[in-house]
Amino acid sequence: MRLLISILIFASFDSLAGEAEICMENKETKSFLSEWREGDSVANILTTIQGAELLRERGRIAYQADLNGDGNQDYIFESFDSQGSAGDRTFGVFVQCKGFLQFMGGDYFAGVEGVGLKNNGYSDVIFSSYQRNKSGEVIYVEGKALTRSHVWSFNPSAGRYEGGAD
Repeated sequence: MRLLISILIFASFDSLAGEAEICMENKETKSFLSEWREGDSVANILTTIQGAELLRERGRIAYQADLNGDGNQDYIFESFDSQGSAGDRTFGVFVQCKGFLQFMGGDYFAGVEGVGLKNNGYSDVIFSSYQRNKSGEVIYVEGKALTRSHVWSFNPSAGRYEGGAD
């Protein structure tokens, strides 16, 4: 029984140590989400403070879950301000760090499918991207764009999410 309690205590310290490292990495950049209403429409605004610079992106929370097991909701934000020619948009993974959000990686995707298994203390994130032909055009079958899944995992060495095609 004592062994089990010791394992649980040390496992929670590892989780907190990982969170602290991620949250301490970039003190210069802080992000947060807010909701903005214009008439009947609602948009999520991702605000990033980077030194003296203030950046804002319109978008939506595409997915919300506790990615690192700390009990706080983390976010995958879909930006409306950066859209590719095929309609793909940038998706960013953000983990909560004591009231602010820490950017953990992202890229252009067609969507986010959800989260998968935990690796290195963080849940995998499953994105989808459009399948393209040799000319770079999106492939359609019966009027529907074909997509491919990509599993992004947290890389503790890089301190961010990285991935590839499945």
